[in-house]
Amino acid sequence: MTHKRNRLHLPPLHSASEYERMIQMMRNELNQLRSHRTTVYCTTRFNAIHHWPDAPEECGWLAFPHHHEFVVKAEVAVTDHDREVEFILLAREIDEMLAEKVGADTMTWSCERYARWIAERLIESGLTVVEVEVSEEGLHGARYRPAE
Repeated sequence: MTHKRNRLHLPPLHSASEYERMIQMMRNELNQLRSHRTTVYCTTRFNAIHHWPDAPEECGWLAFPHHHEFVVKAEVAVTDHDREVEFILLAREIDEMLAEKVGADTMTWSCERYARWIAERLIESGLTVVEVEVSEEGLHGARYRPAE
């Protein structure tokens, strides 16, 4: 999926003062983006079987494979107000990455692990991830917020 990204085109710099001025302009722009952040989010679902082999005795049933409908909510930052990231396409991108990943290799994955994995894949695709939440049936789950 291709996302529109704002690119800063810098003119050639000829002196230290021009460089310092450009750095200050970039800092100002970054501060403005941080203070006026707009985000978009999508929600999608996937089915998977997992288990927790080391579940404590009080929750011993979790050690056995069981099914969940996992609910994913992903939130990403945008810099414009005209569908820089289309949330329908964002949901599709997440669905596709999960379809390729979920299976025997993810049998012991928790909501926390799914959330981090999804966030890392979205960051690799060039998005600024604010938060990814993964829950079991929308009831209990985990949120992952990448460090800024």
